This record gives sequence, C-alpha cells and structure tokens, in this order.
Amino acid sequence: MKKIFVILFILKISSIGLRAQDQVLHDPVSSRVFNSQNYSSISGSPFLSEDWMNGDVTVKSGTYKNILLKYDAYAGQLYFEKDENAYQFAEPVLAFVLKPDLAKPATYQYFKKLPAGSNTSQEIFVQVLQEGRLSFYKEPVKIVSDINRINEGVVKTFTNSSRYFLSKKGQISQFALGKKELPDQFSDRSKETDSFIKEHKISLRKESDFIKLVQFYNSLAQ
Repeated sequence: MKKIFVILFILKISSIGLRAQDQVLHDPVSSRVFNSQNYSSISGSPFLSEDWMNGDVTVKSGTYKNILLKYDAYAGQLYFEKDENAYQFAEPVLAFVLKPDLAKPATYQYFKKLPAGSNTSQEIFVQVLQEGRLSFYKEPVKIVSDINRINEGVVKTFTNSSRYFLSKKGQISQFALGKKELPDQFSDRSKETDSFIKEHKISLRKESDFIKLVQFYNSLAQ
C-alpha cells in the first residue's frame, strides 16, 4: 500500500458550492503524516475498494466534484488522489459520493456523516440506503480478525462487516438484519408492513429486501 501523507498544499478544484454556486475551493492541509506502517502487520486491505474511484466530496465550504477517492473503512477516513499519493482533507468531510460507473447513476453510493449518539461514541460515515420519514443506513466497516492459515499460523486479517441503522424523528438506532421481529420503528404501521412482507415474500435477512420494506413504509400516508 502506498504511503499516505498529509502535507501542506493548496488544491484548487472547480466545484459546485453548497448553495449551487460555482466556486473554487482552497484546501490547506496540515503537515501531519499518515503512518502506513500501522497496517503493515495486518493482511488484506483497510479500504472499501483498492481502486481509486471517481466521486464528489462535500465539506463546509463547498463541494469537490469529480476527484479520485478511496475510503479507509477501518479508520473511517476518506482520501483523495494527487500525484499517485493519497491525501487527507483538511476540512471535516460532511458527505461524499462514490461513482463506480460514471455512466450508471444507479451504481452511485451516497455517504453522509451521522453524529455521535447512544449507538456510537463518535461521528461515523454511513451509506444512505433509503431516506424519508424512516431512513435506513449502512456503515461498511473493516474489522481485524485472527485467521488460521496453513503454513502461516494465525494471521491478523482485514475482513468485511456492516452495521445498520434506522432513523426516525431524529432518533437513530442500530439494529441487526435477520431478526424475526421488525424494529419498533415500524410498529405504527405494523398491519400494513406485515401484509407487505407476506405478499412480497420479503426476507428480513436481505439488505435489498429491507430497502423495499422501508420504501413501502415511507409510501404510506402519515
């Protein structure tokens, strides 16, 4: 993995601001250095994808458009590519979009920052799976597991995991897919949602099915 640095520089990118006005962002970055050796003893990658991916990034002062991004799902840190190196944003990132295929908007992955709360001790980035009266989010994470390998013994390895959240009336709750009972957020329309689950053979273990369920719930009149 290439060394990831945070250096002093000025990056000028034509962008669309938060108020839909064109502007140029000037992003002075601190002189802190990211130590890639922190991961040297762990097999695999901490990144959501090893490939740089086109995307947009929103910070307080505006939005960077169409730059190359890579997300460290272990540390919860977003980087951008410049001169074949990875750099950290100086301003806190509020949201970002990853675009695996520029020609197919359906493949875009939208991320936002959730505030620290009862379920998390710090701010986290989550992928927006569905938003509305009831919102459904996923936090893709990398965890370090001890894997027993032939001829190598126990090796610390990055593995993929996910945490799921529901948000309703400003209250954010973590939950697990696959439980037999629906989360309490559906209780006010339990009759309709139960019927929808039976009629459409919705599996509460499948992320794609749960998205359909949340979409249906949001379509019901309040």
